[in-house]
Amino acid sequence: PVTFFGGVSYEKTFETNKGKEKIKVGDTVSLYLGSGYSLNNMSSFGSKFTYAWTDKMKYYGTTMKGTDSETELLSFYFSYLLSSKLSIMPEVTFPLDSTGTTVGITMTKNF
Repeated sequence: PVTFFGGVSYEKTFETNKGKEKIKVGDTVSLYLGSGYSLNNMSSFGSKFTYAWTDKMKYYGTTMKGTDSETELLSFYFSYLLSSKLSIMPEVTFPLDSTGTTVGITMTKNF
């Protein structure tokens, strides 16, 4: 079985005080599309493409030019069910717009 999924997210940020400075990191809008493939009743693998746009940063209420950004990521993951309540998911993410790689491992406990 194959599963296709997608979504939209919005992250609102608020002004913070760092020492004596007032900084507001830009808000972020993300879109993602992906697919997952079931190998058996215990494991699956899949991929996800993510596009994110972050608004400009503000410093003492003044918008800082050149601080907005766009990010494109391609992720591959493998999910394995360790028990009925515990799963593990290693993931490798490749930034498509810059250099570098991100590797992560997620463990999920169902209650």
